Amino acid sequence: MSSPGKGHNAVTTQLKLPIALRDSASFANFFVGDNEELWASLAHLGGPGANGNLFVHGPPGAGKTHLLQALSRQAIEAGGDALYVPLSQSGVAPALVSDLRDASFVCIDDAHQIAGLPDWEEALLELYERLLGGTGALVVAADLPPRQLGFYLADLSSRLGAGAVYALKGLTEQQLPAAMRLRAQTRGLALPDNTIEYLLRRFRRDSTSVFSILDQVDEAAWQHQRRLTVPFVKEIEKDLGR
Repeated sequence: MSSPGKGHNAVTTQLKLPIALRDSASFANFFVGDNEELWASLAHLGGPGANGNLFVHGPPGAGKTHLLQALSRQAIEAGGDALYVPLSQSGVAPALVSDLRDASFVCIDDAHQIAGLPDWEEALLELYERLLGGTGALVVAADLPPRQLGFYLADLSSRLGAGAVYALKGLTEQQLPAAMRLRAQTRGLALPDNTIEYLLRRFRRDSTSVFSILDQVDEAAWQHQRRLTVPFVKEIEKDLGR
């Protein structure tokens, strides 16, 4: 079983913000499903010396944050100065985004949050021009593709759409069990089929919800030194999802 607190210790120290990369966010435990081309492009972009821009969009719970954090981690482990910046997090300001001068690889999450806000859009455009004007790389994620976000600045919409744009396809209900097994295996967990079936019956069937519950079950199992059985899940069920 994994130790508690796993998933919150890779702090992005380049920014004076409490932004952390979850240990659980990696390409190794991402179930590719119907996203083979996107996965290959991201894995390449996170390698040494890669540059360019890429935009990924998809509904909440599809796995955009997981991919961007995994990409940032891979770039850091390859010796790069990568940053992951979620625009939905309090404390992130336009001036900070436009002035990320210490990084050549930036992953911007939740770009839909700043659509229609001129100061924010100008900051993101300045960041784009700095990174792509040199040898940097920029990856942006949002709920919708660039031209559907309603950006105030037409230049921002066109630039973000100039690179590769991918729609992240969420996991189907048929794919969720295999994705759960993969996530458990990469953490050294034995997750029986009947436990998977029980969790999928009792909780929301989207990847974000399922993996959040799996994290909570893992931590509870570690604390109580129990296996991930259906009886154990029933014991702690009232505390899950909070």
